[in-house]
Amino acid sequence: MQYTVLNNLGPSRVMYRFLLTYADLTAAASTQQITLLPLPKGTLITGVRIKETTVFAGGSMSGLTVSVDSVAGGVGLFAAAYSLFNVVADTTMALVTGWKAGTYAADTLACTFSATGGTGYVNQATSGACFIDVELWLEPDLTATAPFGVGGTAGAPTVGGSL
Repeated sequence: MQYTVLNNLGPSRVMYRFLLTYADLTAAASTQQITLLPLPKGTLITGVRIKETTVFAGGSMSGLTVSVDSVAGGVGLFAAAYSLFNVVADTTMALVTGWKAGTYAADTLACTFSATGGTGYVNQATSGACFIDVELWLEPDLTATAPFGVGGTAGAPTVGGSL
């Protein structure tokens, strides 16, 4: 797996691109979860795009899906299972928007590949590649009990002066 920081969208927003190929699928099992990135405390996922660049194929599996997961919040929390047996086209992709988090604590971003149909294992894939783009909102730790400017907020961020 390779990843690239596509764009730093400001002090709190970052977009990552993860490139995954059939060579990353090593489990002799019908599913395999791959760790993508540790997520700091307070991180929100604001968008996910899954796009095939080469159709996955091989072995006796009749389908293969990938989901984008929170290790704390569960498989498919950020993007539900998406088929990687689609025809590759500019308009064929999964696009998920909205603010999501599996926990307020530190978490791990992952993806799960699942072979569907037949008796195939994910490591039987002989071709295929996809990228997963993930936009993150990195929040400062907002564990103070009072709202900003009410009763003090130790450790709360200051933006443009006091509130």
